[in-house]
Formats: sequence, C-alpha cells, structure tokens
Amino acid sequence: PLIAEGDRVLVERARGEGIGFGDIVVFSRSGHWIIHRVLGRCRVRGRECFLEKGDHNFWAGVVPASDVVGRVRAIEISGKMVPLTSRPARLLQYLLALYSYLTWRWWAIGERLLPPGMKEKVLGRWSRRLCRLPPRVLLHLLGTR
Repeated sequence: PLIAEGDRVLVERARGEGIGFGDIVVFSRSGHWIIHRVLGRCRVRGRECFLEKGDHNFWAGVVPASDVVGRVRAIEISGKMVPLTSRPARLLQYLLALYSYLTWRWWAIGERLLPPGMKEKVLGRWSRRLCRLPPRVLLHLLGTR
C-alpha cells in the first residue's frame, strides 16, 4: 500500500466535490479513521456514495459521501513529505487504483465462480502475494518506499 503504518498524512477537507477515481480519502467508520482509495461513485438509496478499497485488501466497500472527511494531499514517509498533487503522483494514484480495481474484480469473480475446494488453491496465499507484489515494485521504482 502507498500509506504504511506510522506514516502521517496531510488531509484537505472535501465531501464529494472533486473526489474521483484514484483519490485517497479519509472517513470514519465505527469510531475509527479509515484511509482508503476511491474506485468509483455510486448512489445507494438515493445517497451519493464512493466505492472504496484499501490497497492491501481484496474486497471493496461503499462509504457515503457524507462520511468522507477529506482527501489525502500528501504523505510524510520517513520524515519526507511526498505530495500527491504532482503529475507523476497523479499517474501513480491512477495506476494503483486501476490495479486495485482489477484485483478486487479477480477476487470477486473467484469467490463467486470457483468451487469450494478450488478457492483456496486459486485465491490462496500465493495469489495474495502475487496480487500485492506489482504495487510494491511500482512504489519502490518510483522511490516512495
């Protein structure tokens, strides 16, 4: 994931305006602050919502736009501030969001279609590691981790 435990984030207040695919948002759920990537917008029972997913998770969720506190604009990694607003950073955000979306769909399709005995083999430990490897390599090559 782009944000690791111990990293600090600079958050810009935002509810729904201007938040889109690839943005990292902060929201509250069950009394905890959560930082996840936006994979899309949707409406649930007439309310504007975001499809959100943590980079390290294989499942996605829906968060009402009204629960979003803001958008992450920079990350402090090892004492160095890394802005997420530059063109290369926006491209990285987009690529990580696209990869995150594709792994979520892969996982959802596997959960739905594979027989119980095959699920662990196909979606097991090695699949999880392979799904998490490309983002780590990309982040390392770009010098953010």
